[in-house]
Amino acid sequence: MNKLFDQRIKNLIDMFSVECYLIHPNKNIDCVCKDFDTKQGSKSCPICLSTGNQITIRIIEAAKQPYSLSDMQSKYKFSSDGSVFYSKDIYPVHTDDIIVYPLPNNKWEIAGVNYSMKYESTTNIPVYYQSYCADKKFDTIVFLKNLSKIVKRDLL
Repeated sequence: MNKLFDQRIKNLIDMFSVECYLIHPNKNIDCVCKDFDTKQGSKSCPICLSTGNQITIRIIEAAKQPYSLSDMQSKYKFSSDGSVFYSKDIYPVHTDDIIVYPLPNNKWEIAGVNYSMKYESTTNIPVYYQSYCADKKFDTIVFLKNLSKIVKRDLL
């Protein structure tokens, strides 16, 4: 890629991005709530947000695009299976991270990163991350309530 292409990608992300929370669980540091038999955190833990690990929370700008895993969904007009998030190279996005993003109706959704790719230019400098995500299946109200306390912002 060249500098002009890199800048155009960043401009597209700027144009369509919204402020999101990127939650990164540190797999090397367990939370006190972690059950060592099941290897899972408490569903209502306000410290690790049920990840079972110490977390790092960052604010990122990301653009979201619906993503469908099968062609059958477009044939039968089903909704998408998940989302693809495009974010700049400021913070890395990893598999098992969590992205909390706003909806137009002032509600927030939670997506788990299933796979993330880093795109680099010809100078081996990261330009952006492309992250394939699916909705997280757990008690979103408890999760958002605990995250709201941490970030001191009403997310409910």
